[in-house]
Amino acid sequence: MHIIMVANPKGGCGKTTVSTQLAGHYANAGWRVGLFDLDRQQSALKWLRRRPETCAAIEGFDARDKDAIDDIAPHLDVAVVDAPAGLRGDRLKEIVRQADHLVVPVQPSPFDMDATDDFLALLIELKRVRKGRCAPALIANRVNPRALSARELDTFLQASGLPVLGALRDTQIYVQLAAAGTTLFDLPAHRVARDLDAWQPLLDWLAAPPEHD
Repeated sequence: MHIIMVANPKGGCGKTTVSTQLAGHYANAGWRVGLFDLDRQQSALKWLRRRPETCAAIEGFDARDKDAIDDIAPHLDVAVVDAPAGLRGDRLKEIVRQADHLVVPVQPSPFDMDATDDFLALLIELKRVRKGRCAPALIANRVNPRALSARELDTFLQASGLPVLGALRDTQIYVQLAAAGTTLFDLPAHRVARDLDAWQPLLDWLAAPPEHD
């Protein structure tokens, strides 16, 4: 099973948006997908309950009190894990221990960048990350490319030393998709081509297995 964690200790940075979109991508590609919600608000599972039956199937799991993701549903091809806010310490180590890839969404605000900077300092010291068994990367979220904050965020991301996998624009389409229980990947590609293109660097990176010692 391929386990993808979406994590950042800062609440409201777009973890659930990224998690649900990734789950939708893999489901529409024919994979057996599980969406694991570790957050107390259970936003990912609430989204899944709104998902139309006509859309590609995604299994949902309340994983707040679970330890081993791969033991819960070994029949899956891919598990997308929506990690909780405030992630640190032993819980962070446990999550990283299970992950193949770890995606860190970051918004263009000083508060988000400060929280992410602290998180990355902890992350890169973990043994599994240092040995390359869990590959972390960053993706910018809710970006207006014409704003000064977008340039400041890009400078921050490039200085991190981690892969930077593009930017998701600040658009109401993600709000609408969240309300409908759907994703970009459920829609006709020609209607959302611009936004689908923004996901391709992340999807290409996730397709490559982590390189480890």
